[in-house]
Parts: sequence; C-alpha cells; structure tokens
Amino acid sequence: MRFELFLVMIFFLSILLICAELLWLYLLADNQEESKAKLNKKEARCRRILEAIICAPTQSAWECEINELVNLVDKDDSYMEILTDVFMESLEKYEEMSEKDKKIIGKIIEKVNPITYYENMIKENDVVKKCYACQRLAALGAANDIEGIRELLKSRNRQLRYAAGNSLAALGDKEGVEEFILGFQDDYKYSYRVINEVIDRYTGDLYEISKDLIEKGDSYLKATVIKSIGKYKIKELVPYVLECTNDTDINIKIAATKAMCFCAEKEHILTLIRLSKDQNWVVREFAVKALGNLNTDEAIEAVKQATQDEQWWVRQTAAESLIKMDYSLEHIESVIKGYDRYASEAVKYSLYKVLNMEEKN
Repeated sequence: MRFELFLVMIFFLSILLICAELLWLYLLADNQEESKAKLNKKEARCRRILEAIICAPTQSAWECEINELVNLVDKDDSYMEILTDVFMESLEKYEEMSEKDKKIIGKIIEKVNPITYYENMIKENDVVKKCYACQRLAALGAANDIEGIRELLKSRNRQLRYAAGNSLAALGDKEGVEEFILGFQDDYKYSYRVINEVIDRYTGDLYEISKDLIEKGDSYLKATVIKSIGKYKIKELVPYVLECTNDTDINIKIAATKAMCFCAEKEHILTLIRLSKDQNWVVREFAVKALGNLNTDEAIEAVKQATQDEQWWVRQTAAESLIKMDYSLEHIESVIKGYDRYASEAVKYSLYKVLNMEEKN
C-alpha cells in the first residue's frame, strides 16, 4: 500500500514538474515576443524620423530631426544598434543615392557617431562586446581603427583573435591578416577553416596577400592558401600554381591540382593529362575534373581513359566529366559498350544521376 502511494506521489510530482516547465517556456516565449515587439516599435520610430529627415524641406528642419535621433541614442543604446543597421543598408546603396541624400546620411552618421560608440565598446573588458564591436567597426568601414583592432591579435582569447582577424580582412588590412593567419598556422585542425573564411572576407588585393602567405608560411599553410584561392581564378598566380603541381610535397601537389579545376585553360592540357596519370589517386581525380572543363579532343580522350582507372572515385569523376564534355554521346556510347565493366558502370551511374536530376527539375 505504501509503495503504491509512493508511486502515485511520484506521478503527481512528475506532472507538476512538467506543468512548471511548460509555464516557464510559455513565460519565456511571451517575454521574447514582448522584447521583439518593443524592438520593432523602436525600429519603426527610427525609420519614421529618417524618412522625415530625407523629406524635410529645409536644412534646419532635417537638422532638428537629426537632433531627435541623437537624443534617442543618448537615452537608449538599443537605438544605436538599430541605426547602425540602417547606416549599413545605406552604405550598400551609397552609389545609387542622390547628392542630397548622401549629404544627409553623412550628416546623420557624423551626429550619431556610431564609430566612436563601438570604439568605446572595444575598450571594455567584456570579450563578447569586444568581438561584436570589431564586427561593427569593420561593417562601418572604420579604417582608422585598424591599428586598434590589430592589438587584439595579441590576446590569448582565441574568440577575440578570430573576430579581430575577420574584421581586419573586411577592412582589407594585408599586414594584420597576415599576422593573424601566420600566428596559428601550426594549429592544423583550426587553421584550414579559418583561412578559408578570412580569404573569403578579405577586401584587399588577393594576389598580393596570397603570394606573401605562400612565401612566408610552411608547407601546410602553402597548400591551404592554394586550395582557398583557386575559385578566385587569379591569373597572376596560375604559373605558380602550375609549378606547384610538380612539388614533392603531396599536399601541395594535390592543392595545386585542385586549384587548376577553377583556372585551367587549353594551354594547360598536357600538364593535366600528365597529372591524370599520377601515382596519387587524389591528384588524378582533380586532374580529370580540371580536364572536364576543357572540351577538346585531347581532353576528352584523357578523360575517357580515366574511366578505366583502378580507383572508384577517379572513374566516377571521369564519367561525370565525360558526360559534361561529350555532347555527341559518341565517346559515352563507346565506353558503355566497351570491354571495361568498371568504366561502363561508372558512366551508366553518372548518366542515371543526370537523368534523375532532370526529372526532378
């Protein structure tokens, strides 16, 4: 009897806990909705004032409205966040604006002064705020703060260094980005992803920074940078990338061959054919993929031969490349009807995938 009573108590206690949790979730959701509604109301107010400024008939009228914005920011920091988003939207459309609108936006930014606000935030001891301030300063194009952001690269906090490095990339600071990347090149698990992100965000001369990183970095960094820049098709780097396809370091050789998938031209066919017969199957696969972008008789023949490769991935890439290259289906048909069962299966499988995708579309 006591045991049954104990079970009943446990049951009701569980129900009570579930109800309490549901109530807590409801209150949390309600608070979030309330906060969102308040934020939307503030944003609407800011946009109304901005519209009034732009439509104001005289300079004194829009200066009066600007002062109202400044007063809002002084009383509530959340208005600064809203206005900064609006400023960034305006900066994206800056070239399309009329001279009058450019003058007004410039005056608003000067009066509200978001850059000084985030410069002060970056001096605080809170790491999260420092990271956020870095992002905001970069978005606002605060080139005068490059030196200050560079100082954050000396921090022991990885999150802060990451935020600083990405901000310097957005500001196009070659020296700072190089310092950031070279500072963690030995951390292989971390560096590959970050190098890709930083290079994607970098607004400076990609050729110059890539060349410097390749010269200053170790073999791992060299390979990572070569892989990262391939998609940008930097013509000045192509001769160097071609040279790296002969490198004794297999990682550099693979990276260079992968980069050629983006920037290969017809004059590179002989090099790619040689690489399609390399001892390393990853090199062969990327070489075949690069040849797939060059629709010449030599390239088609090399890709056709690669459908007989001993490695499944190479055969599959070759089959996909051949389907893309052979519009007449002559070579595809000869492989399917050929004596090599593995080559035939690779092409059939690739054709099936292509037809299946077309049906879905």
